[in-house]
Amino acid sequence: LMPAVVILCGVIVGVLAFVNTRARRQEIGILRALGKGSASVAALFLGKALLLGVVGAVCGFALGTGLLFGWGNEVLQISPKLISWDLNNLKWALLLAPVFAALASFIPAMLAVTQDPADTLRHD
Repeated sequence: LMPAVVILCGVIVGVLAFVNTRARRQEIGILRALGKGSASVAALFLGKALLLGVVGAVCGFALGTGLLFGWGNEVLQISPKLISWDLNNLKWALLLAPVFAALASFIPAMLAVTQDPADTLRHD
């Protein structure tokens, strides 16, 4: 079940990144027409994905651990003595979530920056 959830989350992040880049086509065209390179424009989108990955990791860890402390005994029949803040899990979440978000956003970012700025500005 967990691999399917991870794949589904990756697809959702990718679709949201695609929608974001499509909505910002004119801005991308202006940046490219002003001389910004493809790499710097793509870095804007990938940087945003990395930042959102960090925020998601922190929020997810805090929410998940808080729910485990609050309802772990009733729902999962786990003794409260066995529940602790495992900072090792936070470390992995802070490492993997931003990388995962950036990977899911990579293709939409590349599709956005490879378009000709003149065509982008002409059609929007």
